[in-house]
Amino acid sequence: MIPLKDIFSTTVDVRKFTPEQKLWRAVLAQALYDALSHFENKFTTKEEKEEAEQWFVNGASDFNSVVEYAGFEPSYLRNKFKSVLNLKKLKKLGVVWNHGGFRKTI
Repeated sequence: MIPLKDIFSTTVDVRKFTPEQKLWRAVLAQALYDALSHFENKFTTKEEKEEAEQWFVNGASDFNSVVEYAGFEPSYLRNKFKSVLNLKKLKKLGVVWNHGGFRKTI
């Protein structure tokens, strides 16, 4: 049984992950950065950003494997990504307000 303090812990002990999980988490982190970053540069084109975004949204053939190798649940990660992507699009349109509830920017 998992101790209650571990369930609600806000810190992650990276020593608990295998080297392979750390590698696949780095792959996911880069894919998230590619899909959600606000700028294009000489290393990441608009097409590559859209491809990274679609990899999360549509769950390409290797998506489930990569996410599971990283130690995550594919459907949970896909749903969270879609939520963040929707917020990003709404914010770009000026529709999203401060999540703390203090100030609206509509």
